[in-house]
Amino acid sequence: MVAKNLTEAFLEAQYFVKINNFWHTLKIGLPCPEIANAAQGNPWAIITAFNPAGVQIDDVENWRRHQQLDQDTTQYQRLDAYGTGDGWPKEFGFLLVNISDEDAALLAVKYGQAAFVYGDEVGVLRMTKIGGIKK
Repeated sequence: MVAKNLTEAFLEAQYFVKINNFWHTLKIGLPCPEIANAAQGNPWAIITAFNPAGVQIDDVENWRRHQQLDQDTTQYQRLDAYGTGDGWPKEFGFLLVNISDEDAALLAVKYGQAAFVYGDEVGVLRMTKIGGIKK
């Protein structure tokens, strides 16, 4: 990874969400009206199970973890999503609609993530760091 630390990597990354067969680009701190519209004014989070704690693992294990995340999130409206950064592979996951910040944090912890992206009702993204993971 080119970024100096994991926090920088999250902040510099781009996130993509698929709505009506079109990928929309998201950046931390910026609004995304398309996502706000798709989420119908509800809060949302982007969660991945790929590469826990910012450590790259093999594709087979990443996709196994993704399938488990798929099973764990069936109660939410979901949109396909992924994040990627300079020198970092795509990390696939889901944008989960109408999830609380607390429930998103629980999922992120379950899948060993250092942080997750959370969006408010108007579609502004923020990064939420998970305690206990130092990178």
